[in-house]
Amino acid sequence: MTQSLERTLRRIALGDQTVLRDATTPAPDSPTGEMDDRILASARLGALLAIESPVPVLQQGVSDALFAGISRDQIAAILVEIVPTIGLARAAIMAPRLGLANGYDVEAGLE
Repeated sequence: MTQSLERTLRRIALGDQTVLRDATTPAPDSPTGEMDDRILASARLGALLAIESPVPVLQQGVSDALFAGISRDQIAAILVEIVPTIGLARAAIMAPRLGLANGYDVEAGLE
C-alpha cells in the first residue's frame, strides 16, 4: 500500500474532519487532487445511489455530474455499473428516483 493511501484511511478511521475539507477543496498532494471532476462526480453519484438517497439529493448529484461533463446516458450507465455491487432489487428502487432526478417519471412511462 502507498503511504498516501494508508494516511488517508487512518484519517478517515479516526474521524479527521480535515478529510471532508480536503474532499471539497483538495490540496495538490491529496489523492483526490489527482482525479478529474468526471471521476469524482461519478463516484459521488454511485455512492448516492448505493445508499438509496432521496430524489432531491440525487438531483444535486445529477447536477454535479452534468456540470462535470457526464451525459445523461452516462448517468444511467453509472446505475447499471453498480448493479453487481448493490443488487438488482436496490437498483430497481433507485431507477425511478434517478429518473425523477433527471426529469423523467419512470413509473409513468411503465403505464
